[in-house]
Amino acid sequence: GGHGGHGGHGGHGGHGGHGGHGGHGTAAPAPPSRIASSAILTTAGGLDAHPLFAETLLNRALELSTQPAEETIILTAHGVGDDKRNASWYVTLKALAEEMVQAGGDAFRGIEYGTWREDWPAKRKPEIKRLRGIVEAASANGGRAIVVPARTLGTGPEAELLKGLDFLLGSGFAPHPNFAKWVEMMADEALAELTLLPSKATPPHPEDAAATEESGEAASSR
Repeated sequence: GGHGGHGGHGGHGGHGGHGGHGGHGTAAPAPPSRIASSAILTTAGGLDAHPLFAETLLNRALELSTQPAEETIILTAHGVGDDKRNASWYVTLKALAEEMVQAGGDAFRGIEYGTWREDWPAKRKPEIKRLRGIVEAASANGGRAIVVPARTLGTGPEAELLKGLDFLLGSGFAPHPNFAKWVEMMADEALAELTLLPSKATPPHPEDAAATEESGEAASSR
């Protein structure tokens, strides 16, 4: 009986969900955070060149790195079928590469990037050929290719599409402490946008403001 389960650590500080204690119902926080993150990704239309994301991708490369001056990091993204939207993926990848350079990635020989577009047969051939060429060039003359998927979870089709080439393969954004931070920031931003919407339609009342203040510590501490 009455030992009150999870007392003590009070509340829902957004970092629950990975605590490995007790399989008796305390594992419940995990699914919502995953749902939240995929919902945010869907609404945000994929990842942007967030400094936390760039830092994590650089960490992934550093985990595999022995001589950065001889190594090229190659960021690979899923991409999309639509050419205009895929071009915007390239803009994001370029910005990520630039963020990585700022964060210490300039120690590497270079940072390259590309999209696979593997779900679109008509589009993927030139992309795969291009990325294979980049990996081949990076691993020539004593160089090493470190392929890092620019995606939230795990890896994509890299191992299969780069078969026969010499490269090291890193993992994506999650699991990593920065991913949790990033999801929390995205959620805060999404909530901030949602709370702004109704106030345009209805004039704010003082009692509303008080209620928001009580419930929105996170917002006011920013």
